Amino acid sequence: MVLIPEAGPADSAGWQGPLTTATDQNGAFSLKAAPMGAYRVYAWTELAGAAYRNADFMAAYTNDGVAVTISKGARATVTARLLQ
Repeated sequence: MVLIPEAGPADSAGWQGPLTTATDQNGAFSLKAAPMGAYRVYAWTELAGAAYRNADFMAAYTNDGVAVTISKGARATVTARLLQ
């Protein structure tokens, strides 16, 4: 799972790079350190290295991420489809 700001990393205050995590056996995941803002969540069945950091690679997935907004003290539930 990768969480990337809608505005792009360079335009997001406090952004320190994409947040990533693995899912558990049921596909559930948790990211607890994301700054407030609008993001897209991406999920791949398998991904070599940090390909999500490459703009050319991510261009193919622009519309495939699931939109989520993180606000102070709130929880968000996201259902993402697996990308190939």
